[in-house]
Amino acid sequence: MYSQHLQTCIQQIGNYANVDPANINLLNESMACFVSTLGRVMGANTEPVGDVLNLSVRLLLISDGLARLDTTLELEGVHYLVGLGFEQTGELLARLLEDSMVTESDPLSSDLWYTLTLAILHYLSSGYRVQALSVLRKLRNIANRNNSENIERYRSFAAALMRLYSGRISNDSTRNVNEWDLLMLGSLESTSYQQLQIQRLAQKIRQRRDKVLVDLGQGNEASWLSIRSVSSEAADFWAMYLNRLEERGITTFTNEQVGDGFDVWLQPNNDLLVILPTGSGKTIIGELRTALTLARNQQVIWLLPTRALVRQTARNLGEAFELLGVDVEELPTTEDFIPMFDEEFEQFRHIAVTTPEKLESLLRSNPGVVDNVGLIVVDEAQILYDQNRGTTAEFVLQQIRYLIPLCNIIFMSAFDELKESLASFLSKLGRQPVQLTSDIRPTRRMYGIISNDYDTLSKKQYPAILLYPPGPQTDVGSTVNPFRFVFNQDRPLPNKSIKAIDTAGRIVAKAATSRLRTVFFVQKVGTTETQACTLIRQLKQKLILPSADLARLHIELGRVSIIEETSKKGVAPHHAGLTPLEQTLVENWVLDGIVSTVVATSTLAQGINLPFDFSIITYTTRWDEKFKRNSEVPLSEIRNMLGRAGRAGYVSDGVGLISIKRERGTTNKVLDSSRSYFFRSQSASTEFLGLSRLAMKALNANVGNIEWLSELGGLTFSEAQRLVHFVFAVTYRSENVDEDITARIQRFPSIQQLSESEMQKVVKIIGELSENITLTLEIADDLALSESIQRTGMPIEILSNFLSSLRVENILSITAMTELDQILWTDQIIYEALVSCSSREWYRDIFKNNIPLDKVFAVIKLWRSGFPIIELEKLWESVDFNPHTRIEEPFIPQKKTRIDLGRFLNHNLSLIAQFWGAFAVCYEVLFNPSPKEPLKLLLQRLPACTREGVKKQEELEWLYAIGGVDRVLAHSLARIWETKGYGQKSGQYIRNQVKFWRKGHQSIPIIIDGQDRQALQSALGLKG
Repeated sequence: MYSQHLQTCIQQIGNYANVDPANINLLNESMACFVSTLGRVMGANTEPVGDVLNLSVRLLLISDGLARLDTTLELEGVHYLVGLGFEQTGELLARLLEDSMVTESDPLSSDLWYTLTLAILHYLSSGYRVQALSVLRKLRNIANRNNSENIERYRSFAAALMRLYSGRISNDSTRNVNEWDLLMLGSLESTSYQQLQIQRLAQKIRQRRDKVLVDLGQGNEASWLSIRSVSSEAADFWAMYLNRLEERGITTFTNEQVGDGFDVWLQPNNDLLVILPTGSGKTIIGELRTALTLARNQQVIWLLPTRALVRQTARNLGEAFELLGVDVEELPTTEDFIPMFDEEFEQFRHIAVTTPEKLESLLRSNPGVVDNVGLIVVDEAQILYDQNRGTTAEFVLQQIRYLIPLCNIIFMSAFDELKESLASFLSKLGRQPVQLTSDIRPTRRMYGIISNDYDTLSKKQYPAILLYPPGPQTDVGSTVNPFRFVFNQDRPLPNKSIKAIDTAGRIVAKAATSRLRTVFFVQKVGTTETQACTLIRQLKQKLILPSADLARLHIELGRVSIIEETSKKGVAPHHAGLTPLEQTLVENWVLDGIVSTVVATSTLAQGINLPFDFSIITYTTRWDEKFKRNSEVPLSEIRNMLGRAGRAGYVSDGVGLISIKRERGTTNKVLDSSRSYFFRSQSASTEFLGLSRLAMKALNANVGNIEWLSELGGLTFSEAQRLVHFVFAVTYRSENVDEDITARIQRFPSIQQLSESEMQKVVKIIGELSENITLTLEIADDLALSESIQRTGMPIEILSNFLSSLRVENILSITAMTELDQILWTDQIIYEALVSCSSREWYRDIFKNNIPLDKVFAVIKLWRSGFPIIELEKLWESVDFNPHTRIEEPFIPQKKTRIDLGRFLNHNLSLIAQFWGAFAVCYEVLFNPSPKEPLKLLLQRLPACTREGVKKQEELEWLYAIGGVDRVLAHSLARIWETKGYGQKSGQYIRNQVKFWRKGHQSIPIIIDGQDRQALQSALGLKG
């Protein structure tokens, strides 16, 4: 709900210039108008009813007074509230009336256009750039999508506002200056009240404009850098970066971003903790520190938890730095123990964007390559608390600090409740971090519930939305004067018991009909598609989807996608069983305004930000398979889902709702009983994280038992791998195991969470595991096995099988084979090794649902060969599996087939691909081949190829270059485009080609035609 920050603004407006505070309640009135407009859009009756006309008049009067006042007065809060009022009374109406907004010849004659213009100007007058940008984007979209005869004046007006926003408005005679530029510069005589108002506010903005670029050294770069111990030789680079900031419109910063000042945190020799709400501008803070590190000719690594965020961040950093000659790429390694293309990371001024798993692989295989890294930026630092990946993240950070003691580390997160523990973690890595923290959100969020309203006259139930009123809220107390939406013009709800998801579905259908942007969270993957199909049956609109995007889908899938069927009505499912391409297109279509309703599982809340008006949750408990009961969904997860409503710079006002079971209590009681979901304070987390979490799980799994080394039970396969690798690396050939274990694990910050008795138990059980590993290796008497375990941590039984198979092979005959036969030979050895371990617990953990191994390998073969998904689905769906059986056409896969195969390809396959990586390691250990030996290079490539769905190096390079989600298209490009003669530099050649093609449609050669050309244009982001 609206924060204490807004209450401070209210107090300020109450004290402003002869206005009676008793008559000022702009926040409540503005929200009432906003809610009333929402209700009208959705066909609901609302209480209280907002009076838009009355509020607009009052806002205009206050706006006029503010425009006349001395700019030295501290009136940021007043400007902000007036901007809020104008936006809330106009933005939703502008969406409904886009066409009629631009019918007047003069933009200032359009009431809505003028209202939103004032919202922008007041926001900028108070330094609230993010909110101003949200409204500005709305005006630009209206102007760009309209073709009325007067539209050019609106477009030039919007362009002038953008120049004012970015601080680049001027009367420079070298460029075309339009009438609106002159108006905002004060160079045009005002002929109307509206023009005079705009002129006065624009003058305040220009006078108030923070001299941030000067504070960052613009015009005095060498001196500014020298204070930070950076060579003056970097002055040119820093000047180009500051100019790039100005070109991108980043000329001012919020108080939350500046904190105690650039001189405090924008330094090259300190760690930094950034805790700011989503959308508050954490990324630019990381970017500034990145630029300063690059100025020192050092490299930077950004760590993110998911590949989707890696791709998004790489694009954003590329926009900032690639024009400055800085390479920005995903870290060129795999997760499979094999370094790939890592020589490319050795150059100066390079930014790598990656996941902790990929960085861990590089550190294990070639730690020297990171010697010149000066900064690690950990975005979404709450990954340290992830039960599966937190240990990896901590391993990486501890190793970086050990290898490069002077390397700086930045943690960035939106989770305020983790502030203390993350600060403690950073300090335990060796330095006390500078902190840049705030709880002020750039978006305003209204919270409430979806329930039933009981009509005492008709004795019928209707869907209802109940909202908490503005102002600070707590998890106790009574709700006073709530806001209500009642959908009593619709058909009543059935008298029988109705599920929370069904009541919510009625609300979502109303929002979808109104083209309000909604994310609808459901528990199960299959339910996303069921609900999406239910919704589209209630919608009449039919949209035309981008043909280039559809070409990508048809090439990759070989069939119509579920997202294609539902998105024609503006609705799309989003879940882990969709291909990465389908997920990417849904996200793109939301950003482009094609899809307005997404039915999703909670995984969407962990991805990129999308512009939603509503975030609706349909569950607060879920089935716990381990304990066979329903358990509460963690509060942090609920709030993360609620937080999808609103997006800084796109949607200022978001509504977060939880649908609850049927209630007959009064509105206030229903809201009171739900307060804890929204307002309960979250104390600092006391959960174990990183290595301490793994250590405690190891205790519970009794890893000291001799049988555990074969079964790897009680831990996930990845956790078991990491534990074995860690224990072996620390204790192999140790003369004092307990001392070495204690010394090594005490380097890890998280281990200090353990009590002395817990520490003793952990050291004891790890020592027992070490003894069991040593005993097993002594019995095997195999040095190659020892080295393979040290490098991979894979099950000893599997590695033994690999080594045994390699020892009986005639390697000379293998190296003489064709590449295809070598792949088949490798697959067969891995297949036989896995079959021999099929009774093990770790095997069952990977190959869930008893998927036949021969079916898995047949699917992998088609996957790597570039077959469309439908061909894989045919194999997956066959009951009596026979890889040579043809299924009759036309084949339409069952929903369960699509989802199960999608989950396998998205998740299980990454684990399985590691067996190809482990086999490559065993081959290297046994035969020590030369670095460029073809068979070695093939085996090194196969793990990534198996995971990504390609066979050749060129296919892999094409896949990465065009975004990583168009597998079949990458195969096609590798067939069409000749790269022979470039050898090991073929990857750079391909990347250069793709960079050139991104310049426009005409840059793509005519040899790429038909669907491939359309799909490539979409993959490269070329519109039209």
